[in-house]
Amino acid sequence: MCLVVIAQGSHPHYALVIAANRDEFHDRPTQAAGPWAECDGVYGGRDLSAGGAWMAADRRGRVALVTNIRGVSGTGERSRGLLVRDLLLGDTPITQAVAHLSENRAQFRPFNLIAGGADQFWFLGSDGGAPCALSAATHTLSNASLDTPWPKTRRVQSAMDAWCARGESDTDALFAALADTRIAADNDLPDTGIGLDRERFLSPAFIVGETYGTRCSSVFSVDRQGNARLQERSFGPLSVPSGRVDLRWRIEAD
Repeated sequence: MCLVVIAQGSHPHYALVIAANRDEFHDRPTQAAGPWAECDGVYGGRDLSAGGAWMAADRRGRVALVTNIRGVSGTGERSRGLLVRDLLLGDTPITQAVAHLSENRAQFRPFNLIAGGADQFWFLGSDGGAPCALSAATHTLSNASLDTPWPKTRRVQSAMDAWCARGESDTDALFAALADTRIAADNDLPDTGIGLDRERFLSPAFIVGETYGTRCSSVFSVDRQGNARLQERSFGPLSVPSGRVDLRWRIEAD
């Protein structure tokens, strides 16, 4: 992912809501969200180039997602998407798995990772620091560290907070926030070392481009009765819609 807003315990009807956009080159082979062939009970999209995933969830209520870190170089050779794959295909409890990853993060390309379940989420960055437990609140993540207030993260967080406060169940307002193509004012842009033109291009929540842009928008939710839902809207070059997925399942206790 490249833009994530996660609301834990903030909605009257949902224990967890995640709204996210994945930005990527349009020619990178991708499989839309669905059940994973190698493991019954895991759901999400797949990167067919490296075999990983940007966000996925399972029947046990576990979720994992990654973003890259802009302007940071690393020596690791493993795809960051393999973090999501390995966490959800493994049986190690998320807390222990994240702690283990913190000791082996140098193997991977620069990443931000959020992983956990309805009761507890963890953040881990490849740029150092111990795993951080997320408080039961609204958090944002893009291509900097957790809760870095970039213009697009602030806008989508505001939309999420308002949606939760209204107690809505229809997710159209969240998808509308993810579809925001407004370019941030120059004085609000971060300086990540990629130049002003590129900062402008990457500043909207939804990036429109011929070769690179937002490939999919996703909303994942778990209600307080344990019903999970993953909605995904996919896009091709210049934001042409290319498909929709709506997956639903029941969280099963271990």
